[in-house]
Amino acid sequence: MCVTPVKSLLLMIFIAAAGTVPSGAATISIMIIETGAVDETAKSTADIWESGIMDAFFDEGHIVCNTPTIKLPSLDDEELPKEARRNFEDADINGVDYFVIAQLNYSQTESSVITGPDTVSLRLYRINPYGMLHKTSYPVNPDLPVPEKFSGAKNAAQMLSTYIRGGL
Repeated sequence: MCVTPVKSLLLMIFIAAAGTVPSGAATISIMIIETGAVDETAKSTADIWESGIMDAFFDEGHIVCNTPTIKLPSLDDEELPKEARRNFEDADINGVDYFVIAQLNYSQTESSVITGPDTVSLRLYRINPYGMLHKTSYPVNPDLPVPEKFSGAKNAAQMLSTYIRGGL
């Protein structure tokens, strides 16, 4: 077999390109659902959690996208909440591998000033074949400074990432 300079160059380009794409990269869609006594401070908290979760997955080499945040008075404990189904189906159509729902639960406080959620529930789904891989809930101190809230969100996503690495 004769390897011409053109074939050799194309082979080198292919090898270089293949080496730049993480072999374990997954596509992950993130959805934030806020429930309870949500007020205007919730927007910044939802952004902090969304950014922290996305950063953690991105840092591990995954391709990450998000859906619009939704606010609900409450959320049923269904396996896949009906409010998330359309976004889940859109993710499936677009070839996404995993779907994460972060539910930020706000409780009314005595002072009626809400500084953030008091619990955050995370659900990780594999899209195809469908399955919930993990579900967990964390108590959150709503009075933490922003960098600590961001760090908490990132740590929670890193824990979820262990289920993604095992599921690829």
